[in-house]
Order: sequence, then C-alpha cells, then structure tokens
Amino acid sequence: MRNVIPDEPTYDKDKQAPKKPQMNPTPLVDYSKKKPTPSSFDMIESLDDLKRVTEREAAIRPNPFFLGEISPQEKKATPPVEERQATVTPAPQYEPTPAEEYEDVPVDETDETYDEEDGISMEEDVVAEEETSFRPTITPRDASPMRPIESRPTYSAPASAEPQRSVTSTPEEIEDDDIPTPEFRQRKPRSDIGGTHRTESKPSIPSGYIPPKQTQQVEIEQAIIEQDEVPSRPYVAPPVDFLTEYPPMQDEEGIDELGETLVQALASFNIHSMILDHRTGPTFTQFAVTLPDNMSVNKLIPIDKDIKRKLMIEKIIRIVSSVPGLDAIGIEVPKKSTSMIGLRSLINSPNFEKENKLYFAIGVDVSGRMIYGDLLKMPHLLVAGATGSGKSVCLNVLICSMLYHYSPDVVRFIMVDPKMVELSVYQGIPHMVMPNTIIDVGKAINALTWAVNEMDRRYALLRENHVRSIIEYNELMKKTGGKKMYYIVVIVDEMADLMSRAKRDVEDKIQSITSKARSAGIHLVIATQRPSVDVITGTIKNNIPTRIAFKVTSVNDSRTILDGGGAESLFGNGDMLYCPPDGSEPTRLQGPFLSNEETLNIVEYIKEHNDCNFDAEAEKFIFSDRSAEQDASALPTNTESGDEDDELFADALLFVIQSGQASISKLQRKFRIGYSRAARIIDIMEDRGFIGPTDASNKPRAVLITEQEYYELFGDDGIQGADGQ
Repeated sequence: MRNVIPDEPTYDKDKQAPKKPQMNPTPLVDYSKKKPTPSSFDMIESLDDLKRVTEREAAIRPNPFFLGEISPQEKKATPPVEERQATVTPAPQYEPTPAEEYEDVPVDETDETYDEEDGISMEEDVVAEEETSFRPTITPRDASPMRPIESRPTYSAPASAEPQRSVTSTPEEIEDDDIPTPEFRQRKPRSDIGGTHRTESKPSIPSGYIPPKQTQQVEIEQAIIEQDEVPSRPYVAPPVDFLTEYPPMQDEEGIDELGETLVQALASFNIHSMILDHRTGPTFTQFAVTLPDNMSVNKLIPIDKDIKRKLMIEKIIRIVSSVPGLDAIGIEVPKKSTSMIGLRSLINSPNFEKENKLYFAIGVDVSGRMIYGDLLKMPHLLVAGATGSGKSVCLNVLICSMLYHYSPDVVRFIMVDPKMVELSVYQGIPHMVMPNTIIDVGKAINALTWAVNEMDRRYALLRENHVRSIIEYNELMKKTGGKKMYYIVVIVDEMADLMSRAKRDVEDKIQSITSKARSAGIHLVIATQRPSVDVITGTIKNNIPTRIAFKVTSVNDSRTILDGGGAESLFGNGDMLYCPPDGSEPTRLQGPFLSNEETLNIVEYIKEHNDCNFDAEAEKFIFSDRSAEQDASALPTNTESGDEDDELFADALLFVIQSGQASISKLQRKFRIGYSRAARIIDIMEDRGFIGPTDASNKPRAVLITEQEYYELFGDDGIQGADGQ
C-alpha cells in the first residue's frame, strides 16, 4: 500500500474529462515500448496453465471491493512490481463505428491500462469486469478509511457522443439538478483474435441498484395543510369496565303489610280504598289505590302528612293523580333501604345503541324500565335543583353517555362553568370544540354569540344545498363524499351567575338559540341551583319544554321548573321528576350514580387513545378581548351614562320627587312599562343617591333630592314632569 496521497486533479477547459493526476514519487513509464502480453486464453498451452487460469477466475469475488482495496487472493497472485512492469500492455484508444463495433486505434498517451494501485493490468482485469459489469461510484462516506481515495483513469468519449457535464469536486457546489445519472457499461466477450478490443452497449441498471433520494424543501404552511388533510384515527370508546356494576333491585320485605297499613290509614279519614297493584323502584314503592267514584284526588293532598304519620315513615309521601293503565291513584312511599343505580347497566342496554339519535341516559322508573333522552327531539334541556340533589351528577351522566356512544365527528361540546370545578375535568378531550372550559361571564357571552353566528352559517349552508335539517345535509354529504356537520351541545352549569351579571345579553342569546337552532344541530343544556323567576324567565321556559327537576326547597321553585308542584316531595340523591318534550305528566325517575373516579378514568382513556382536532377560529373568537367590553357594558354603573340608557329616567325621577315616594308599581302604571324596566330605573336612582335603600319594614323609599335640585341638575327645557304626562 502506497503512503503517498495524489494531488488534486486539474481540469482542462478544452477537454471534458479531467487530466490524469500526477504522482510525484513514482516516475512515469513509457508503456508503448513494452511488448504486448498475450491474453489468458492464449497462454493456455497445457493442463497446468488451464488449472492456473481457472483458480484465478474462481478467486475473483462477485461483489467489488471498495476503491483501493485488494483481496487476499489477489495479493498472493500479484507478481512483483518488476515483473508487472515487464508485462504491461498499453490500452488502445477506441472510436465509434456505425455497426457499434470498434477497431484498433493508436494509443493515446493520456490513456492508461495499468492500475498501479491494484497491481493488475487492464487485460488481466477484463475477466473480473465481465463477472461484475457494474462498479458503483464510491463517495467519501463509503470509502475505506484505511486508504487514500484515488481517481480512476477516464477515457475520452466519442466525438459523436454528447459532451459530458463538468463536475466540480466541491460537494457544496453540486445542486439537485446537476446530479449526473450513473452510466453502466457492459463489456462484450473477446474476439477470436484476442487483444483488448472494447465495445459498449446501452446503459443497463443492475437489479440491486438504488437511486439516491432527492431531498426537497417543504414550506411549513404546506406541511400543516398536508397534516390536516391526513384522516385521524377511528374513535376508540372507553371500556365499560371503568363503570361500577351494582347489584339489581330487589323487592323489599313487608310490602303487603305496608299496603294494609296504608288502607287502614285512609279508612281512618272515611276513605274506603283498595290496593290493586304495587311496583317497587330503587327508592320508593308505588301503590295503585282505588278511590270512591264521588271522591276527588285533591281531597288527599291536605292529608298527606297525616298518612305519613300513620305509616310511621320519615320522608314525605307523594300522591300521583293517575296510574297508567289502571283506574287508580298512585301513592309513592319511600323504601327503608334504597338501591343504587349505575351507569353501566344503562350503557349495556341494547336500547341505548340507536342510530340517527343523540341519546343519553336519564334514569330508571318505578318499574325498572330504563329511560333515555334524545336531544334531537327535546331539543333543549333545563336541569334545576337544590344543592346536593344530584344536578351535577346528571350533567356528568349526560356527557359520559355521549362519550361512550358518539365520536367527535358526531357531537362536540362547549362547556360554561362559572364555578370552575364541575366541568373542568373534561378539558382537552377530543369532543370539545375548544380545549378549555369557559369560566368567565364575558367569555360565556362570546360563546353564546359564536353559537348564534354558527347557527346562521349553517342555515346558509343548508339553503345552498336545498335541504332543511342537519340530518338531510349529512345524508347528502354521505352520498357525495363531502364533509358532514357535527352536533354542538352548549352546556351551562350555573345559569344564575350569568343572569345576575349580564341578564339582557344572556337572555337574548338563549332565546335566539332555543327558538331556531334545532335544525342547525345546536342544542342547549342549562342547569341552575336557584330556580327563581329572575333566573328561569318566561322567555327561557317557553322555548325549553324538556325539563328535569331535582329536589327543591319550596313548592314555588317546583312551579317555576315544572309549572306545578311535586319536586319539593323528592328524596334527593338523584331522585328526579322528568318532564318529556311531548308535554305529558312528569315521570319520577332515579338517576344513575357516577363517581368522580369513574369520570376521571373515562376522560384519561379518551385523551390517551384518540386524536384531538379543535376549532381554532371558535377559540379565537370566544377568548378574544372583546368579552371585557361586553361584560362592562352589561353591568350597571354609577356614571351619568346610567340615566341616558333609559329615555324615561328624567321623567320618572321628577314623578318620584313630586309623589314623595319611589315605587316600582307606580312607575309601571304611570308610564305603562314592564316590571324589569321600572325596577332598573329605581336601581339607577338608588345608585346615584337620589332615593334611599329599601327598608326591612316595607316602608316606602325615602326621596333624597328636592325639586329645586332636580331642575339645577337637569334644567327646565325638555322636562315634562308628572303634571305634563
């Protein structure tokens, strides 16, 4: 192995091929004076010669070594340098012919047939080149680190051939378009006369050749678009093993004795009755009791507490006006031991698996029948009840029921949680329109505004496709291969906080959504623990016929929710009255229980096994800074702009001064306005210090401003006053 590194080859502008690198330590040898060496086949004169040639051909391996390497067999078969120099034969230069055969040409001084590195002449290397017709180009990365890289001697191309492209030796200057395509030469067998005649055929690529990979620069925006176009993984629903399985309901002992006691209690009030049937539910037993024909059901309501005393029970009994299928009334008596209902039993029911419906679990009735709700029929839901009655568990059951049955391509959620603790566990699930829940009042108004805008956009899309509902649109997209719409469920956990701070804006948005958003696939679920008339207004109740009432503290709250009593007699802990959308009588149900641990397991599984694709535009709109301005404009202020909001403020203040007292009812009668507007005017007067606060003894408010001071503030022009009305 030579320890001399050759010089960098120089390039001539007139010639396409580079010049031969000069080897300084080794003197050039004039190969033209050497006698030609006969070929290997001409040297076969005896069996020994044939054996020697055969062994040399067998020693040549099929795969070529790296440039500059010599196999051990070649090293043994290589004669000394002096003997090789004596047998060197110069390679003649070739010219193309029309018959694709080449004749002998004079030897070019720049040509070389002797490889000083391998120690084998070009004639002796022909046999190896026939076996391995392709020798790949070796890059510096693939070259052997043990030897210096030397360039092979090149041959000048024929005159008629296309000139080769000049390639520089600097890797940084090579562009993608300038990468030369490798040419693969095959040698034909030798002629009968021997010699070193060379012929070239059409380039052929070996089967094992792998072309280099072309690297392309891709823009980041294009990569994001291509990534969005990639379909997401199929939705993986959580297993039902996360849900606790509770034992089935069992009849309580002593039901017959309890029924006889009930008949005796009614007989003590001169009511002759008979028990036709009884049904045992999770928390109570319903007795079907007959009454005399001339007796009304309303006569039993005043004596319900006396019946409770006769039965010696602690909880309140409930009287139902009729039992379906029987000519009898229903008296619901609480059980001594209640049965727990889990969500797992409702999820595993075959009735839950229904297509083209937005199903969720509600509870179990007194006969053990499982009741489900469909938001497509409701289409909106009102949930109300006192603290600890099961309202939050009902919302979790609704959400988890849909998580088990529907993928994010079918339904999405927008969750408003002013308490910041109830719905925060669902942050980041793929079913959310945006990853975070909404905890600010201003952002909640933005969310309702976005829902209204999305409703209008969807109606425009339905009109363009000549369909009337989201169901028809999705069926059309299924046939044409377009993108379907998903349902949007807006859940507001605490309505009282929104109504107390921005009542006007919230009520307007809710009225718009509940009146028109059904066909657009947008549904609203409202929950509150303070079911009063200022929270659940008449406008909201008229547009939400489907309601769920849990235990409340008074009959007035029950009438606010259900337009009738009954919710004050519930037991709590999931005991509810469900008013279906068809307007029939409320049905008493026991809601399923879902623990916080089960909810966390379901949410973590969904996050881990499914991809998320949120709506960035919706998130940007809802969490924009415009919410602060809306929230500030919705709240009452103490500035002078408060009296400018209502054109009757100045006249109403003059009327209060002249009458000597501030009364909301008097303002309503005098100016023929509603209660809300009159009350707002009185509140502005109190905030500005014109009248005093309310008194606990229901005395009229004190008027703190005189008529002279009024004219000094507002002037005489444009004021009509009380006498001018």
